[in-house]
Amino acid sequence: MLLADVVRASNQVSRTGSRNSKVSLLSDVLRRCALEVADGTAPADEIGLATRYLSGSLRQRRPGIELSSLPERSSWSELPAPPDTHVVTLSELDAVMQEASEMAGAGSSRLRADLFLDLVRKLIAEERTFVVGLLRGGLRQGALEYVAEALAKTGPAGVEWKLDGIRAQIHKQGNDIRALTRSLDDITDRVPEVVDMIRSLPVAGAIFDGELIALHPDGRPKPFQETGSRTAGRVDTEVARPHQW
Repeated sequence: MLLADVVRASNQVSRTGSRNSKVSLLSDVLRRCALEVADGTAPADEIGLATRYLSGSLRQRRPGIELSSLPERSSWSELPAPPDTHVVTLSELDAVMQEASEMAGAGSSRLRADLFLDLVRKLIAEERTFVVGLLRGGLRQGALEYVAEALAKTGPAGVEWKLDGIRAQIHKQGNDIRALTRSLDDITDRVPEVVDMIRSLPVAGAIFDGELIALHPDGRPKPFQETGSRTAGRVDTEVARPHQW
């Protein structure tokens, strides 16, 4: 689904004080998103993304994009000229925010800024305002308390929790195991428990793609900050090994 569809619905919701109208607007855009998923033109997780964005939040807790130097809404002329058409999807926005949240180390602030400006160049003015509002946590559209009701009006739906972790690919070729981040950083030595688990699997060669999440002994996920700290820097493997993933 195009980001513009969500932005348009958000703007309409903010302009009406009617609770019924808000619910109708929200349910309409979520229903359209569900139809796009059903016909294969949008990935399944865009329903969750649409719900989050309409609620005024990103999937990532801390994308790390500094907004202090960005112009206010009245000064968009300081940013690159917006395009004439809508091109950015919900998944593309989410991918940029996820990539920014996974950046770490020297120079990462500059890389995040460049990444964000590359996104901004693809957004029309209303989309820019909306995305900056998401980053600042400043969307005020009166939608948050009505999202559950909007979902109820769309009919039966399946929902699953999405936990934030570190996106990784793990390559197994015999006993040779390599764990790589989305940016192709080699973190094999930082997740020894994952390496041991993959090595124990009864397959000679495979590629696993997913998110790594550190767990408590009872299986509950640890805070994302702990997962991030494990993969952002070098660790003593003997100290790290007691963690579960």
